[in-house]
Amino acid sequence: MTCHASFRSRAVTAAGPNWHGVLGACLDQLEPLPAGANLGIVYLSDWLAPMADDVLRALRERTGVGTWFGACSPAVLGGPGGASDRGLAVLVTSLPEAGFRVTAALAPPESPGGLLLAHAEMDEADPARSLADLARCPAGTIVGGLTAAGRSPVHIAGGSIGSSATSIGFAPDLPILAGMARAGSPLGPAHRVTSAIGCRILALDGRPALDVLTDELGDLFRRAGAQAAPGLWLAEPGPGEEDEYRMRRITDLDRSSGALQIEGGRPGGIVRLMRPDPAASLARVSELARRLRDGLGGRQATAGLYLASRHRGRELFGPGVDELALLRQELGGLPLIGLVTDAEIFDGAIHEAAGVLVLIG
Repeated sequence: MTCHASFRSRAVTAAGPNWHGVLGACLDQLEPLPAGANLGIVYLSDWLAPMADDVLRALRERTGVGTWFGACSPAVLGGPGGASDRGLAVLVTSLPEAGFRVTAALAPPESPGGLLLAHAEMDEADPARSLADLARCPAGTIVGGLTAAGRSPVHIAGGSIGSSATSIGFAPDLPILAGMARAGSPLGPAHRVTSAIGCRILALDGRPALDVLTDELGDLFRRAGAQAAPGLWLAEPGPGEEDEYRMRRITDLDRSSGALQIEGGRPGGIVRLMRPDPAASLARVSELARRLRDGLGGRQATAGLYLASRHRGRELFGPGVDELALLRQELGGLPLIGLVTDAEIFDGAIHEAAGVLVLIG
């Protein structure tokens, strides 16, 4: 297990074969609690979801903290071994009472108007539908993580547990910053989607999409064929700077039609083919930590949260790479917990293969 503390926060992550032992380890290491602790954030692996009521009850009774926010997913981050599918991660912090609001909905009706952090189940047929409520939220920045509905997700709001969504809104005067680290690097130039049906891209620049992909990847891909599909991505340009893009995973290749099947609904009009590029992707994590740390203007960060795509971790970086350990190295041992997500929300848009970092100053 791991335990890190600052003057206003304390974070613990534990994993093991027995849920009572995992919960007990976290409870023991949460003490001494930060003075005035009034907000708890808890992330559970799916393995612990059936015991979520017991976990929340024990946390409230042991800490005396009444307001909790959290979610479950395939794995939590923050332990000594990186991601754990039998883990529990807990952060307890002290914030101004009027500085945050937790509700069992994607968009609080009376959000404080600063950063909004949300967790919800994802409509896999139309992921963008998850953003409908968020679009009406007056928050300045919207971030979060989505979990596939098929996993029967658990979401924690206040002292209750639900299945659909939870969110926490922070007041605009609180020093809380968020940023996102993308994965991958372009294989070649941008292409125009000239034919698509649903999630299937039939043609790029008037040519079969698979022919364009094969030209950019070369002989190695010609031999690997469909076996290479899970490691390939498309990127759609974002509305902002030139290097902003949304990653979309290629899930299947159809040699008979020359089509590419992608996750996340119908593609946009312009796409780029991407390669994973683990070295550059990991470097962006360090850059993100430094950028947010500098953005606090000399103020010391007291806690952090990291939401990492299920397509990162071992799938992107290989064995032995721990993104949270790297973030703590950059941020001086900051109390930091994390969750593995099926899709990530940043600036009101849904992303894949991303890492979203939230720093509380």
